[in-house]
Amino acid sequence: MNKLFFTNIWPDFETAWSGTPMGLYTALSRRLDVSMLDCCQDKSKTAVIINGLTRGLLRLNSTKRILNDAPISDGTPVFAFSECTSRHLKDTYCYQDLSVDYLLRLRRENHPAAAYALKKVIPTFLVERKNKKAKQFYANCAGIFTMSEWLRKDLVERTGLPASKVHHVGGGSNIDVSRIDYSKKEGNKFLFVGKVWDLKNGDLVVEAFKQLCAAHPEQKPQLYIAGPEKEPACIAGCENIVFLGRLSYDQLIAYYNLCDYFVMPSRHDAYGLVFVEALCFGMPCIGKNICAMPEFIQH
Repeated sequence: MNKLFFTNIWPDFETAWSGTPMGLYTALSRRLDVSMLDCCQDKSKTAVIINGLTRGLLRLNSTKRILNDAPISDGTPVFAFSECTSRHLKDTYCYQDLSVDYLLRLRRENHPAAAYALKKVIPTFLVERKNKKAKQFYANCAGIFTMSEWLRKDLVERTGLPASKVHHVGGGSNIDVSRIDYSKKEGNKFLFVGKVWDLKNGDLVVEAFKQLCAAHPEQKPQLYIAGPEKEPACIAGCENIVFLGRLSYDQLIAYYNLCDYFVMPSRHDAYGLVFVEALCFGMPCIGKNICAMPEFIQH
C-alpha cells in the first residue's frame, strides 16, 4: 500500500484530541501518499440537536457526499476519525477512543460515571439513534482502530463486533524529548492536570493530599493544580497547594519536569493522553481502575 485517504470530522483539526488527528496525518504523510478529504457536516435536524447539546461529544457527521464524489479507487483505504457513510465503506477504517454503545450502557445501568460521560440534558432516544448509526458503520466498514485495549475488548465482548475487525493500536503524544529533564525531581511533589475539576475528581485529590500531609509532614509534600480557570474552593488556605490555572503546553512542561508524581483519578476518561505525557516525564501515575487507566498504571 502506498496511497491513503484521510478524513477528519473535527473542525479544530490541529488541536483536537490533544493533536492526535494532526499527528497521525503528519506521520502517515511521511510514509504514504496521503490525500485529505474534507468532511461535510450532517445538517439534519437530529444532528444539529445532538451536536448542540453535546458540544460535539456525539457529533453526527455525514461524509457521504464527499467520499462518494471523491476520486477514490476501489481498494484504496480511507482512514476516518469517527463514523461516516460512503459507498467506499468497505475500504474505510475508523480510529476511536470511545463508543456510543458504551456511553448508552452507562446510562441504562445507572452507572456512577454516566452523569460525567454523558450529559443528562441529552435525551436517551437521540443517543440510541446515534448508536444505531454507529453499529451500522461498524458492520460495513473494513475495521476499527482503538486507542485502548479496554475499548477493543468492550467493542468485542459487549458491543458484539468480531475480534478480527477491531484492532488495538494505542495512542501517543507529541513530546519534544529534548525538553525532558529529570534533575529537578525531589520526591515530594504531585501534579494534577485537568480542565474540568469535577470530572477529573479534583476534590478527591485534594482530600487525599490533605491526609498525606497530616500523615507525613516531615516530607513537606506539595500539590500543583493545573487546568481549571477558577481556583477550587476546597484549596483555600492550603499553603502547600499551588494553583496554576490554565497553562499552555510549553508552560506545563516546566511542571512535568519539576513534579514527581502525576495524580488524576478521573471519574471517566476514555483514554487519557495526559497519562502518556506524565510517564514520558518520568512520573508514576495515580488514577482509577476504570477505562484505559489500568493500561498506564502498574499497582
